[in-house]
Amino acid sequence: MADAEFKIMWQTVAYYKALSNPKRLAILKLVAVQEKTVGDIVKRLHLRQANVSQHLMLLKEAGVIVMRRSGKNVYYHLKNGTK
Repeated sequence: MADAEFKIMWQTVAYYKALSNPKRLAILKLVAVQEKTVGDIVKRLHLRQANVSQHLMLLKEAGVIVMRRSGKNVYYHLKNGTK
């Protein structure tokens, strides 16, 4: 298998792994409607901030979501979605 094919295969695995957790799917449902901060997600899903941050990091690394900074706030939204 060529290196490029191997890289694509692992990116695909990471993408589907990111989507395989119910908490991450709940986060995606929230940020699909409107961009959210970690605090917004914590309040809506009643999860610990550290837990939400870990889920967001995995989703970001998998290329599912992106973030933008505005002052002290960091907003998350779907990579190909609207804000």
